[in-house]
Amino acid sequence: PPPTCPGLKEPPGTPVALVWPSPPSRPPPAPCLASSSMAALPDFARQPQHICNFLLYKHCRDVVLLQDVPPDKCVQPVFLLLVIKSSPSNYEHRELVRLRWGRERQVHGVQLHCLFLVGTDPNPLETRKVNRLGRRHGAHASFMLNWDDDVFAHPDNVVTYLQGDNPDHHLSVGQLTHSVCPVCLPWSKYYVPKVVTEEERYLPYCGGGGFLLSRFTATALCHTPPPWTSSPLMMSSWACAKSRRASHSGILTAGVQAPSSRLSSFDPCFYRELPLVHRFLPYEMLLMWDVLNQPNLTCDKRTQIY
Repeated sequence: PPPTCPGLKEPPGTPVALVWPSPPSRPPPAPCLASSSMAALPDFARQPQHICNFLLYKHCRDVVLLQDVPPDKCVQPVFLLLVIKSSPSNYEHRELVRLRWGRERQVHGVQLHCLFLVGTDPNPLETRKVNRLGRRHGAHASFMLNWDDDVFAHPDNVVTYLQGDNPDHHLSVGQLTHSVCPVCLPWSKYYVPKVVTEEERYLPYCGGGGFLLSRFTATALCHTPPPWTSSPLMMSSWACAKSRRASHSGILTAGVQAPSSRLSSFDPCFYRELPLVHRFLPYEMLLMWDVLNQPNLTCDKRTQIY
């Protein structure tokens, strides 16, 4: 049964001092100024504001930490670190992850921990720097599963897949995308104009909705200087190429397609053995996780869609 809601209590007459987490242990990065030379590029003034911001600040490598990870987060051996990118407004998504599949626990005898990367910048191009922060912390765990907060994940299946793998070898697994050209439509979320890149197509890359890295790969990506003149998708291409990427047919960043129009794509039997599916609304996540964990769930036969 769902947990009961605690009764509301009036605050005491004397305010109680709030106890905030300790400030970041690392010194803040040096201020990164805009590169004024970018404004001289052809068609710069005609680009959307987020593209202009990307060009002006793409050389900046670090983000200012408002709150660091608690020092004891990775004290004990952590086999799988769940790294979830989230927006401050997506509280419902984060709470469902905490209470369901992201709950810190032991799975098949190994430890699972959860880490949220919550940024304050609405610009999606800043995700590349947030991802770098995740890779830095992922180096303390054997493996790292990186996904967005609207993804349905099944960490038990991920642990089963990883058992027997060496975390000190290269591993980068996701849904591999080939032969994609830059989107030239200014209204698109994925718009990449010629002023950003002259490349006709991207290298193969792993979809950002969810991917899996070993400790060795996370460390290598964190310490190897990337081509910061590239667009975000080209950054992803570089990361995949650097880490000898592999495609996992059970990581579905574009959702589940039922094999027949007579079947519902929300059938839990499709999801029993999948590691990760994008994308889910909060109530869909809650329903799917609870159904999959019912002991009386039965499927007529093995249902495999990948």
